[in-house]
Amino acid sequence: VLSLQWDFGTEGTYRTFRIGFTEPWLYNTPTSGGVDIYSTKQNYTYEIEETGFTLNIGRRLKFPDDYFSGDWFLKIQRTNTIHGAGLYETGVRNQVSIGQIISRNSTNSPIFPSIGSRLTLMAEVAGGRILGTINFYKLGFKSEAFKSLDNAGKIVLASLFDIESISSLAGDNYVPPNELFFMGGGGLAYNTVSLRGYDDRTIGPQNKFRSPLGGRFLMKYSV
Repeated sequence: VLSLQWDFGTEGTYRTFRIGFTEPWLYNTPTSGGVDIYSTKQNYTYEIEETGFTLNIGRRLKFPDDYFSGDWFLKIQRTNTIHGAGLYETGVRNQVSIGQIISRNSTNSPIFPSIGSRLTLMAEVAGGRILGTINFYKLGFKSEAFKSLDNAGKIVLASLFDIESISSLAGDNYVPPNELFFMGGGGLAYNTVSLRGYDDRTIGPQNKFRSPLGGRFLMKYSV
């Protein structure tokens, strides 16, 4: 499966280009493998460029049941903070990270589920003082549950829970700006968790000029 993605925001606030290839049935087994190559640029009050690629492999599991799957990835990325706007350290840093995602999906549709649940447990470690100049660990858990309230499945009660955290392993406590958590808006802003009823990136730490700084801990619950 070949994929091509190009996103851009109004007034040049962000631009993303991504091309990827995924083999969903590797060697005639329930194993997937793929690569993604990407380039992104943000220009809010600060200016940041990221380029890199991700190698991933996934496997459908039979334990504890057939709904489980595991995914593992290796990410190599160059982060260039051109203008930090007094919020972030400028300069170029290189990242080498590995991660694992264990998920369980029993929903009846990948796009508009009406019954079932999705559970995801994620962990990522970058550098570890050995590779690259970026060092952190990131943990996350997401839960989505769906219940149809009518026989046709047109009225659905959805419960969504998301909790994530990131911590630096570096002596200077550095975390890449785009690894921080931003929230607010309809989900169209780059690298931002949606929360309708609020403007883009208005939920979370801000400086005295009310510019978003990004947080190191995120928790969201909605019904």
